Amino acid sequence: MKLIYLAHPYGGDKTNITRSAELAENLTKQYTHTHFINAVGHFAGFAGLKDEKWIMRACLDLLQRCDALWVGPGWETSPGCGQEIAEARKMGMAIVYIVDKRPTQGQEATDD
Repeated sequence: MKLIYLAHPYGGDKTNITRSAELAENLTKQYTHTHFINAVGHFAGFAGLKDEKWIMRACLDLLQRCDALWVGPGWETSPGCGQEIAEARKMGMAIVYIVDKRPTQGQEATDD
């Protein structure tokens, strides 16, 4: 089973928690042999408890343990997604960009 880090914009906007959860749920239904780690869903609860630097370090640490990075819509304006993409590129990790809730660009999405 592949472990996929799902990056999605957050920026303190609580609606992004819902959006990232819905995206993770839809992808999990579509790719049944893949486990998606919803970074926003996991780390949003740390806002106010830890500073942004700590949260990003934790995100990148988790990313390093995954097989690939999938990036949700709106990543182009998200500094956090930009850092996650840069780290994945540095590691030579497969990156899949999600457009209209479907994987596209980068590496081909598979369910193996």
